[in-house]
Amino acid sequence: MKTCKKTLSLVLVFALVLSVFTYSASADFTDQDEITYEEAAVVLEALGVIDGYEDGSYQPDVVLSREEAAAIIARMKLGDSADNLTAGSEPFSDVSADRWSAGYIAYCVSEGVVDGFEDGTFRPDDELTCYQFAKMLLVALGYDADSEGLTGTSWATNTVSYAVNAGIFDDVSSYSGSADRDTVAQMAYNTLLADLVEYPSGNIIIDSGASRIENTSSTDGNIDGDEDGDGYYQFAER
Repeated sequence: MKTCKKTLSLVLVFALVLSVFTYSASADFTDQDEITYEEAAVVLEALGVIDGYEDGSYQPDVVLSREEAAAIIARMKLGDSADNLTAGSEPFSDVSADRWSAGYIAYCVSEGVVDGFEDGTFRPDDELTCYQFAKMLLVALGYDADSEGLTGTSWATNTVSYAVNAGIFDDVSSYSGSADRDTVAQMAYNTLLADLVEYPSGNIIIDSGASRIENTSSTDGNIDGDEDGDGYYQFAER
């Protein structure tokens, strides 16, 4: 994926795109007619979260790697500043400090979004699955991976349950296999619309500890289109 600099903040661009809720279906990509989740692709590309290729294509069927997923999460959370991330040292034995993805990976590790394997590797080129990406998105929303069972032997089952409830899989036709660019865009788009959660007083209780973060500021309502808002922070509002 190529780096794409944007001048508007993630929240502003997202609000502008969704406030209209109609967008140009012209050939933003040379293979536009092959994209299933076209609105998600257009929005995420406009935000600089997921980029097209140098030849003007989107290539929706290409399966993403673990390092590409880390870059997407970092861009979702940090906006333009994500492109300035660096790794002060080698984050994993197979990720050198000067690798293009090192800063994104190091940031996601610090946020608890991703981790490595027992042998000290990250395996950046490994193909991403939808379950793995859903777990990353849940943590980005504020869910604690260990306390909510998103790690360990039942991580996949628990991840699917939470992701469905959070709306991450909304409109996704299949999410049991590899995560291609088409599906990843829709999952990321859904996450921007999803509620952020927090754990009051630091007390984390499985299944009941996380609560939605209240939003009583002027930013409320940018996402659902309701002038009065819904009283909670969605990812893109924060």
